[in-house]
Amino acid sequence: MFKYLSDKDVVKPMGLAPFQAVKDVWDEVSWYKSIYEEGTGIRWGITLKDSDKVIGSCGFLNMLTKHYRAEVGY
Repeated sequence: MFKYLSDKDVVKPMGLAPFQAVKDVWDEVSWYKSIYEEGTGIRWGITLKDSDKVIGSCGFLNMLTKHYRAEVGY
């Protein structure tokens, strides 16, 4: 069975505080969009198979295609 985590539990390993406002969320989404458009990163949402509920994310950051290198995050 799944354990439901608080907002603080979810972002603690990331070194972030939970978002305090909707604007903060949109700023994060805009950043994800910018790294994708610049070709320096990409982020995917992880969902439960039987629903559209997002339970996490994963992706690449600091991509250098010339050197076939990127940081992996989840």
